[in-house]
Amino acid sequence: MTIDWRFPDEATGEELDELITDIAAEPMLRGPSGKALVRSMPKARWSRPPMTRNAAVAKAATLVVETATDLDLRISEESRGGSSDAVWAAAAGKSVVCGMGAVGDGIHTPNEWVSLRSIGERARLAALVIDRAAEGACGISRAEA
Repeated sequence: MTIDWRFPDEATGEELDELITDIAAEPMLRGPSGKALVRSMPKARWSRPPMTRNAAVAKAATLVVETATDLDLRISEESRGGSSDAVWAAAAGKSVVCGMGAVGDGIHTPNEWVSLRSIGERARLAALVIDRAAEGACGISRAEA
């Protein structure tokens, strides 16, 4: 069995890791004699760091929101506890955002859908954000971009 759990910061991740390990270590299914019939053996802890909002992430988020406003798009910064590859860039202190893709719902389910109109809007947004970041917008240096 695999458990997918997400957390806002490393301290919370460590706490959850300990709690889940303790729960999994206690046999829940026992025979009439009380002997454990099934035993869980946790073998791995969380494998991705959380995407913590640091100064570099804040710069990138500000750039995206400001650029979206210039394009008459309504976008706000939010955290959903995802675990995309963006977490690795954030952990390295780089300016990164996640979730600039098309608007939709039902992600990774049979009911997933996407607004076709939003694909072009988000492509224009991404192109302009990249252009502005390369120019040093919001204090993002070339090393961070």
